[in-house]
Amino acid sequence: MKYNSFSLKIEGQEVSTFIKDGSFRLTLDANYNNTCDFTLTRAIDSNIEGFTPPVLGQDVEITVIYNNITIIKSIGIITRINKRKIEAGLGIDKKLEFNITCSAYNTIPSRRVVATEKVYDNVYAGDIVKELLTEYLVAEGISSEIDYIDNGLQLLEYDIFANTKTVAEVLDDLASQSHYIWYIDYNKKLVFKNSYAETIMYRKNLITETTDIEFLEAEIEETTDDYRNRQIVVGGLGDDGYIVQSIKEDIEEISKMKTQTGGTGIWEVIENATDIDLQEKADAKAEFLLNKYGKTKTEMTVTILYPVKPGGLISVSLPTLGIDYNRYFVETVNISDFAPDELLFELKLVHKKIFEEEDLPIVLDTEDEFTDYFKEKFGKIENLTNQKVTEEFQKIDSSIVNVVISDGGMVIIRRDGSQTSLSFTKDGEDRITSITNNNNGKSIGIGWSE
Repeated sequence: MKYNSFSLKIEGQEVSTFIKDGSFRLTLDANYNNTCDFTLTRAIDSNIEGFTPPVLGQDVEITVIYNNITIIKSIGIITRINKRKIEAGLGIDKKLEFNITCSAYNTIPSRRVVATEKVYDNVYAGDIVKELLTEYLVAEGISSEIDYIDNGLQLLEYDIFANTKTVAEVLDDLASQSHYIWYIDYNKKLVFKNSYAETIMYRKNLITETTDIEFLEAEIEETTDDYRNRQIVVGGLGDDGYIVQSIKEDIEEISKMKTQTGGTGIWEVIENATDIDLQEKADAKAEFLLNKYGKTKTEMTVTILYPVKPGGLISVSLPTLGIDYNRYFVETVNISDFAPDELLFELKLVHKKIFEEEDLPIVLDTEDEFTDYFKEKFGKIENLTNQKVTEEFQKIDSSIVNVVISDGGMVIIRRDGSQTSLSFTKDGEDRITSITNNNNGKSIGIGWSE
């Protein structure tokens, strides 16, 4: 599938024309730990405008647009540069090469250490995150805005000893206990929120019989590594002088494994966590580990030419490999050069227990899918409250905070303050037949069967 445009900027300067063929590699991660490698090359003898030698720490922005929709967007900083001067040949054969590695903004908290002792009682994890943001990360260029930091778990007590943990390690711990994720987004805003809130389900499937998405190769690996259906957490001494302990189990998984393998069906694992001295902490830890590892692991690698982002669920059915129809979590996507105006996508998919019963919103990849999805919605949209309309739109774009609808159109308002104004065209039966984006003049039509 060919893209409409490909952009790679360093400190706002477009450098995509200098990328060496076959050198581009971008890894998108569901936890926003994106990395990118590419090589820039230029002739030594030429004085090329628009090319400034890159330096460590510069911002890199990558944007790829398919079907007039931004499907791929990644921003980070340069963390490694390898420079080469090639003198072989004449003229343009003599060149400079810059092999560059970029990492996500998530690396920034790992270079700051919590320098003072902190003792908290009855505090939300999110409040600690806000304090770390103010004290350590704002000075590193991270936005001071806290709109994306949710409360998380309420902690009865939480201690941080001076010079023992980086800010990133504390964020990891608070996110783990809250069942949250944290990351720094494209606008350098710190995000701390429920790890499943952003999970979406793609409308297209990877199904061999219907070939919704044609794949080039598929590989399956099944393993019981790290599996457990009973989790035991052994902590330290509690205030009562006894060792804190928690046991959590999944009865359905135990029954399934009993049928499948014989015996009791119990697979139990002990996690020693001597730093835990509260029952609530031990329970939260046990539940988290059981949710994370309470399913025999099935990992799948699928190579396709269709753009897919990580962090969502995609349906897969590969009967020839023993995979019945099921939903798989897109953990990482490795993107590389394939052909002119075309990229190769290698998806790492995992079957995650925690998403099995979730009611997930749907991602719409193209204008056609947008039209199909909302054809029914717009038939009755005027009868919905603004709140209900907002909820529908948030299933596509979680950055939307409010939608205000009127007889002739609507205004979509996002967290960053930006607004999109849409106007409706209707037929004689007062049905919406087209939607026009007043910001750019583009429109889509909606056909109604009689």
